[in-house]
Amino acid sequence: MTGGAIIYLEDVTVDYDGFKALSHLNFFMDRRELRVVIGPNGAGKTTLLDVISGRVRPAAGRVIFGHATDVTRLRENDIVALGIGRKFQTPSVFVNLSVWDNVELSLKRHSKGVFAGLWESADAADERRRIAETLERVGLAAKAGRQAGVLSGMTDEETARTGELLMAIAADRSVLVIEHDMEFVRQIARTVTVLHQGTVLCEGPVAQIQNDPRVLEVYLGQRKETHAVR
Repeated sequence: MTGGAIIYLEDVTVDYDGFKALSHLNFFMDRRELRVVIGPNGAGKTTLLDVISGRVRPAAGRVIFGHATDVTRLRENDIVALGIGRKFQTPSVFVNLSVWDNVELSLKRHSKGVFAGLWESADAADERRRIAETLERVGLAAKAGRQAGVLSGMTDEETARTGELLMAIAADRSVLVIEHDMEFVRQIARTVTVLHQGTVLCEGPVAQIQNDPRVLEVYLGQRKETHAVR
């Protein structure tokens, strides 16, 4: 296992009555890394999250969190207590609160969410400084007092900044994102992992992934099959 890894899946297999949702999967991500996982339907993306969060126990393999904790031996609530949280579907903000309040709330929440406890407790002045720096970094300082929900109705650039706001909030965490929108992937990803048939097909920077013939074959092949059904 890599010394800097925060999560490591070793030879993980999940079998649903003969269908291997994950097949001898090996996967790891580093501390404070933002990793994006993509893949066609049925590739094993959701199962990957289910295994890490404890919703599904693999038939074989280990899931190591931190230095040596095998989460496959723990209950879901114990996994949450370790600091592993899960947010379903579309990244969202509290639309009726200001942009500033959204970031401030992420510092103070003590819940199962992926934004809980992102920073260690600090005094109020330090928190205000962190919030201001975060908003300045993603270009939203001038809109700190505006309702976060209003941003989603603005320009494409400002909508992208809403995504950047969420990523900035998570800057001190390891974040695993399952995503289908390749434009969004290009905005946020440094390393992309492509799953196919329950295992890692390839991995690397966005540009490399987009030009990988194996990825093109998997996605284009899926589209051809769809057209054929029609």
